Amino acid sequence: ASGLRGYSEGIVVLLVLAAFERYDRGHAEYAFWLGAAAALLRPEAALFVCLYGLWLTWREPRRAPLIAAGVLLVAALWTLPEQWGSGNLLRAAERAQDVRPESAALAAQPTLEILKLAIKLVTPPGALMAVIAVWLAASGAAPASARPLTLQLAAFSIAWTALVAAMTELGFAGNWRYIAVPA
Repeated sequence: ASGLRGYSEGIVVLLVLAAFERYDRGHAEYAFWLGAAAALLRPEAALFVCLYGLWLTWREPRRAPLIAAGVLLVAALWTLPEQWGSGNLLRAAERAQDVRPESAALAAQPTLEILKLAIKLVTPPGALMAVIAVWLAASGAAPASARPLTLQLAAFSIAWTALVAAMTELGFAGNWRYIAVPA
C-alpha cells in the first residue's frame, strides 16, 4: 500500500538487496553503486555506503577516485537541490526533526519505540524464517555458500535499526519508513 502513495521504500529495499547480491557474486563496484542509488532515496544508507566505500578503497586503492566520486555525488544530490530551492543546505535533515505528536522521537524511550515498530513491520512467518536462517548459518548447518551472506544481512539489519534508533534518540522522527529496509 505504501508504494501506491509514492513512497520509495520498496525501491530502496530492492536496491539494497541487489547490492548484497552483486557483492555476493563478486561485483563489488556494482554493489557500491546500487548502495549509492539507495542512499539517494534513504539517507541512512549513506553511512553504510561510505563504510563500504572505505573498505573497497582499502582492498583496492585503485578504486578510490570512483568511490570518492560516488560519495560526493550522493552528498551533492542530497544537499545542493535543497540549497538551490530553499536556500538551506540541511533543510531535509531539519524537516526530519520536525516530528508529529505520535513520533517515536517524543516517546519516553525512543529506542524502544523503534524496536517495537521494527518488530511490528515483520510478519511472524518472516521473523521465524529470519531467525531460523541466522541460526542455521551461525551453527554451520546451512550450506557454506549461504552462511556469509545470511550473517551479513542479519548484521546489516541490526546495524541499520540501531542507526535509526540512535537518530530517533537525537530527535529524528523515527517513522516506519526509516526501518523498512532492515524489516
